[in-house]
Amino acid sequence: MTAARAMPYLAAGAAGAGVGLALSAQAPVLRAAPALAVVLGGATAVANAGGGWALALLVVAPFFPISFGLPGAVVGPPDVAVALVLVFWAARWITAGRDRMTATAGDWPVVVLMLAAVAATVAGALSASEVPPGASLKKTAQLALFVATYYFAATAARDRKALRFAVAAFLGFSAIEAAYAVLFQFVPGQLGLPGLWAPYLANRASARAMGTVDASFGHYMAAALVVAIAVASQGRADRCAGCALRALAAMTVPVVFAGLVASGTRGSLVAAAAGVALLVAFSPHRRTVAAYLGGLVALAGIAVLAAPAVASPAKLEFLFTSHGASNLAVRLLSWKIGWDLAIAHPWLGMGPGANALTIEGLIGVPAEALRYVEGTMNAYLQAFLEMGVGGIAGLAAFIALVSGAALSRGARGRRPPAGSGPPAGSGTALGLGAAVFVLGVTGLTGPLFIGGIGHLLFALAGLAAAAAARPQEAEA
Repeated sequence: MTAARAMPYLAAGAAGAGVGLALSAQAPVLRAAPALAVVLGGATAVANAGGGWALALLVVAPFFPISFGLPGAVVGPPDVAVALVLVFWAARWITAGRDRMTATAGDWPVVVLMLAAVAATVAGALSASEVPPGASLKKTAQLALFVATYYFAATAARDRKALRFAVAAFLGFSAIEAAYAVLFQFVPGQLGLPGLWAPYLANRASARAMGTVDASFGHYMAAALVVAIAVASQGRADRCAGCALRALAAMTVPVVFAGLVASGTRGSLVAAAAGVALLVAFSPHRRTVAAYLGGLVALAGIAVLAAPAVASPAKLEFLFTSHGASNLAVRLLSWKIGWDLAIAHPWLGMGPGANALTIEGLIGVPAEALRYVEGTMNAYLQAFLEMGVGGIAGLAAFIALVSGAALSRGARGRRPPAGSGPPAGSGTALGLGAAVFVLGVTGLTGPLFIGGIGHLLFALAGLAAAAAARPQEAEA
């Protein structure tokens, strides 16, 4: 069996072992060693394959939040996946020169971000900042890995097949995660049954299903939903090059929508609504997008009528509001604390890593009223606090320029023959641009520079940049 033919089996084995690990996250290392070996072997083979396989690994790995401690660091599957992909990419680049860096819409914001992080780290070290130099260096290194992920995705996804394969992997795995959360967490939770909760979520098991990626689950679902709608709503391209991907996207839409609702995350719903609004504004197939939205509304209505014990208005309201007042108060307090600290160091910031120390490290041991505050709970305020004006400008510009370029490409698309209808557009570019914007919206109430959601943001941004740079030709 050739390496190419063996790759699907290795990937399936790695995925199965990864799911097993996700369901037994608190197992001792020795007991988990065989599964870890299988996962690492499969991931190594996939990373070595490059192209679409490596891209798929980068968008699937963030779904597994399990981390393990090393001296001075915490490492999770996304970090391992990025390291493996970059090692093989760098080796091919140096030895064969196959890969070439390409200009992208996010180039100058990325440069600003990295310069701001380095300047803040150096300034903090020279001024004896409250943030330890080691913490700043680790956070800067993580940002560098995010940037490397972005450029790898933007380079590898120049190949149309690789881009489609990565999008298919993202949609397919999102649907699996959504189905798991709905069938084994949300429905049992609403019925008062134990459900199938991963051990690391056991103390949070309630009516609010969190999926296998904890609180970021809703954000993943929001991004996947807009990608699925955008791809599924495109017209038939010449020779139907993207029929399989569109069929997968169409099947994914209702499943991921159910997962989004099951997350009970208001920020994710707002972000998804913003992403869908972009699709309506930019898609040349607005009627099809509207039809999908109407179908989702009808699906929600049927669920309410057919399963009131699970999806009654009262239960859904409780799902989204049971912790609303306390969460709002905590966020307002965290924003105020973060803002007060940030404007005291507006130009260079306090140094990468300051967000994690905002309460305990920077203002002292928290009082009872502050004990649930974890950082600034806003990615842009975090960038301002840690890296000054350069950090917040770089992050905002990165999301705006990458998503804007992909949305513009998706709306413009290929010019059809005269009289044959509207431009074909590009569902992949449109959906990926909207997904980057969606994740940017979630940053208003949560972090983006952390493992998992950070890896996904920069990987999807790289795919969006590649899709935006493609020539105007028929595609899904």
